[in-house]
Amino acid sequence: MRFEEAGSGPGVPEEVEALARTSFDLDGDDAARLPELVWSDSDGAARVRLLAWDGDQIVGVAVGSVVEATGFLDLLAVAPEWRCRGIGRELLGRWEARAAVLGGETLAIGANLHAYAWPGVDIRYTPAIAMFLKAGYARRDVLFNMDVDVMDVVPPTASELIRIEDAGVTLRRGVVEDADALARHTASEWTEVWARETQAALHRSPSSIFLAFAEDEVVGFAAHGVLRATHFGPLATSAVWRRIGLGGALTRLALADMVPLGQRIVEIAWVAQDAIPFYSRSVNARLGRTFWTMTRKGTET
Repeated sequence: MRFEEAGSGPGVPEEVEALARTSFDLDGDDAARLPELVWSDSDGAARVRLLAWDGDQIVGVAVGSVVEATGFLDLLAVAPEWRCRGIGRELLGRWEARAAVLGGETLAIGANLHAYAWPGVDIRYTPAIAMFLKAGYARRDVLFNMDVDVMDVVPPTASELIRIEDAGVTLRRGVVEDADALARHTASEWTEVWARETQAALHRSPSSIFLAFAEDEVVGFAAHGVLRATHFGPLATSAVWRRIGLGGALTRLALADMVPLGQRIVEIAWVAQDAIPFYSRSVNARLGRTFWTMTRKGTET
């Protein structure tokens, strides 16, 4: 058994995609492409990619990133037939040591706003939770996805859209010419990751983002299919334009747009706790996947 650090390369090795496909059995058709979400280099993060080899076969992978003084473990997998041999624990330890060299004073699993495949560790991946607990990690927070049946979602009515327009706001599907206006909005009010995700949705063909405009400036958005085909989000509206039904209308426009794509049960990803009542009320969403975020102090370099 040997352990090596991999470079960024032109993309995720096919062997890693195959490993993810067999390892992340709770993630369905998305499993193979999960490493892609956290593999590439990005501004502001030092990326760590570790591979476990048996001969010429990749049997384990750990991918993480160090952002300022926090090392985030973004993905760890061991081939099912190679588990219970200490490979996962060895990968974890080697990643921790590498993260410490790169300045990771605190080690975290989940809640990485820079790049992520999940909000945290799905608690149904119980062996992973057990390994992290044994390694000294403690639960920090509990995060949720919510599920919604898009066949039950009613698009905004004409009267709703008229009421919103009477308030000075227009809703429509985004087009690439809206890129600058959308970038100004996200830069002034939201996170860098939402800036990237909304631009990605805008530049799809067709775009998968709906925008709200007031006086030619973006004041809200709702996107879908950014990281996974079955995921809705992000959604946001400027505070001064709330309470006119804007968030609900944007949500239902985007969810209705997923119906022709063959989606039925859609996940609203990484739902803030104070947004749970909104989604429950507006589209009858239910709490679904549950994730732990976990932390521990970094190792000595």
